[in-house]
Amino acid sequence: MEHAAYETHELSRALQAIRDREQATLADRREARVDYAEALRLPGLVAERIGWLLGGSYGYGEMRLAERIAGNPRCNRVAGLSLLVASCEWQCPGRFAAEAWHRLTQDEQVLLTVSITAELEEWDATRHTEEGPA
Repeated sequence: MEHAAYETHELSRALQAIRDREQATLADRREARVDYAEALRLPGLVAERIGWLLGGSYGYGEMRLAERIAGNPRCNRVAGLSLLVASCEWQCPGRFAAEAWHRLTQDEQVLLTVSITAELEEWDATRHTEEGPA
């Protein structure tokens, strides 16, 4: 299988897995929201998992989705990666993950944003080092 076909297949598989999590039973989705809400209170854990996501630990398709989000400075990268890692690590659907985020206090949200932003900056620095000077 050539690289483009492999990438297309992996992206399709990753997107299907996300859709499957969105269609899980209500009880499973609620349980996942509780687990993710607990994880959000440990910002270092969520940021670490985002690093794993960008490193390919959840699969090639998931990594490419994360890279698309992280590489797009015009989107809310923290929110996008938070929702993606919620799905990959905690099997928490996006809507439920967003609800968990909004239940955090403002201080907790800031702390989480700072942790994730630091992880993104580290990923950016690594990516530019690997690519070499422009």
